[in-house]
Amino acid sequence: MSNSLDNAKSPSFDPDKLLEFILDNPKSKPLLIVASIACGLINALILVLINDAAKDFDNPELDARLFVIFLLLIALYFLSRRYITHKISNLVQTSIYQYRRRVLARVRELKLLAFEDIGKAQILSVLSEKTELISHGAHKLAEGFPVTILLVFSFVYIATISKMAFVLVFICMLCSMVSVQIMLKSLHKSLQQALTKEGEYLEYMQHVINGFNELKINRTKSDDLCVNYMDPLSEDTLQQNLAADITIVNVQLYAQNYFYILMAAIVFLLPQITQINGDEIMSVTTSVLYIIGPLVIVLDMIPSVARANVAVDFLRELENKLIAAQEVTEPAREVFSAPNYFDQLMLSKVVFHYPDTEQSRGFSVGPFELNIKRGELIFIRGGNGSGKSTFFKIVNRLIRT
Repeated sequence: MSNSLDNAKSPSFDPDKLLEFILDNPKSKPLLIVASIACGLINALILVLINDAAKDFDNPELDARLFVIFLLLIALYFLSRRYITHKISNLVQTSIYQYRRRVLARVRELKLLAFEDIGKAQILSVLSEKTELISHGAHKLAEGFPVTILLVFSFVYIATISKMAFVLVFICMLCSMVSVQIMLKSLHKSLQQALTKEGEYLEYMQHVINGFNELKINRTKSDDLCVNYMDPLSEDTLQQNLAADITIVNVQLYAQNYFYILMAAIVFLLPQITQINGDEIMSVTTSVLYIIGPLVIVLDMIPSVARANVAVDFLRELENKLIAAQEVTEPAREVFSAPNYFDQLMLSKVVFHYPDTEQSRGFSVGPFELNIKRGELIFIRGGNGSGKSTFFKIVNRLIRT
């Protein structure tokens, strides 16, 4: 991929980048935020209700009021969560559909040289693998944002029980976020390099598939392609994917370790540094245990959104390339209009120059001097690089001199 991706300065965990891609209507974002806040608040109220009901565990009678409130909160949580997940699913699939339509329209207007420079493998990789990463990341974001709100409200609830417990929670969470943020800086680059190598490998595999017959009958060329090109690229792809996966695992492990440190601090350290009774210790411990599941969801969301953000960069990069390579067409011009009759086809001093690219220097073919008479049979021969394919592209007006 081009240097614009390598020089990207945006952080890997940036939900706004993903939301900007999938939101077709700016009004949808506030609605999703409100629904997520409501979902997180309802979940936090369930925690408060559980702690309140647990204080009367020795009472054999059922507290009908708390039970009805609990059922009501569960129903509200289901409705809000259902709205968020359904809305995100609709938005992400619609955005991918619209993007694919834009790409199709722009590919149809591409210059041939620009199409060959971009490559079929890159276009197909972006339209399949990268869009799948965006879809997965968007669903993880739909799961993670409401539980992030739950974590915030849970910390506020802990503060109402014990100020010192809140301080311990705040310190552990702050250290966790700093550690995660440091590792995310390297994760963004690792993910970009891994996806770039995957695209390069897919391009070589496309050469293998398209040239299968030639490779089958030419063992020397087949060995050269595999040993000198595909094997080193496969090794690079392996190393880049390993680096990205190890960073993701480290992010999750470090965050989980801080959680266990927090549990130890509440159980062993908190009673030593402040006055707190048994009920308060149980309430704080229950609250921390309650957020284990949400914490795992958030930790799972971070690398998924990071991958989706990198995929968004690839999608935007491809679309920018397609826009820059659009061919200026005349509105009423036909691509080719076959004459009713002709006596001869003449080419005189036709020259075409291939521009320089990052992989190779440009070269010229021609001048072509040819006079083809009606009914005449002509064989065109030449070695590799002699200009046979370019000649046919010129005759068929696929490229213009």
